[in-house]
Amino acid sequence: MEHQWAPLFWVAALAYLILASYGLARSPIDSLLLDDYGKGALKYAYGAVAVCVTLVVAVYSRSAARRPIGTVLVLSVVCSVMFLIALLLLRGAGVPGSSYALYIWKDVYVVVLVELVWTLANSAFKQNTAAWAYGFFCVVGTLGDMSGSFLAQSLAHKLGTAQLLWIILPILAATAYVGRRAAQACGWPAPKSDSGLGGVLDIVMHSRAIRLMLALVVVIQISTTLIDYNFRATALNAYPLLDDRTVIFGRVDMAISIASLSLQALSGVLAAILGIRILVILLPILVGVAAIYYAIHPAFVSAAILKVVNKSLDYSLFRTSKELLYRPLSYEEKTQGKAAVDLFGYRVAKGGATALLVALSGSVAL
Repeated sequence: MEHQWAPLFWVAALAYLILASYGLARSPIDSLLLDDYGKGALKYAYGAVAVCVTLVVAVYSRSAARRPIGTVLVLSVVCSVMFLIALLLLRGAGVPGSSYALYIWKDVYVVVLVELVWTLANSAFKQNTAAWAYGFFCVVGTLGDMSGSFLAQSLAHKLGTAQLLWIILPILAATAYVGRRAAQACGWPAPKSDSGLGGVLDIVMHSRAIRLMLALVVVIQISTTLIDYNFRATALNAYPLLDDRTVIFGRVDMAISIASLSLQALSGVLAAILGIRILVILLPILVGVAAIYYAIHPAFVSAAILKVVNKSLDYSLFRTSKELLYRPLSYEEKTQGKAAVDLFGYRVAKGGATALLVALSGSVAL
């Protein structure tokens, strides 16, 4: 791959489509869950995501150990489409719990597809290319997220929150095609051994780098989940009407995207000047400052600021830094080990946050 313009284009296009579908899905699904069951539903939804993602990691790890990444990507998109159609039909029929199921689908499908994008990138690009290309992929993905959020804001009152979700289907259909082209452009990376779920556990046990990454991700994501819960519970009180809440969620998501875009454009420069180690240390300090501001001035605006600061840093500087740390690792560490960190670690951290929320609810009204 002397000239890497083809893989750059197709991986970027893939990131755009995946995040566009998620930007469109996030606000309506979150708003529907709150409308159907109230803010208390979030605690149980987080726990359900943790359980379901454990099952998904088992299936994903077995597939990644036996099939090329491109095949796993296309199959993941097809399964996502089938589940979404089924869930939309169930909710349309008024089946209880369908809003919970949509929330779980939303949280699981995006993390699987996004991590497959990064697995392709980590397998295809050399270090000198990755140093600037990863920031570019983040920028393009954020533009996709902004596009989806803009659609959600623009059409919420015209179509209704529930009907918005049908628009995701053609976006995911395009994602399947682009995913195949991206895998072909990246050389269709394939596993070297069939190690399955046992291989994942072995990698976690014997790779110090993977264990440290897992611990870092779990700690950060527990904090992120608590911040997200606080924001959505505050929003439910401030915006009790469904479509109004969908619009305000979309606006906050747009603010996150704009802030992320600015930071992503600077990620390569900041990584070169400060170094990855300093960046990883600096990020929780910045989130801590925003959290202190919220503690002093508890209101919807300060809760929104805290969420924007937290998520924009997560989507930009932390994401770029973390992905660069995977570069020198083995193929198994970059695929199955990465699954343990980015699929299991990210979402199971919500289970830890759920335990905290349930414990707090015994003494505090949540």
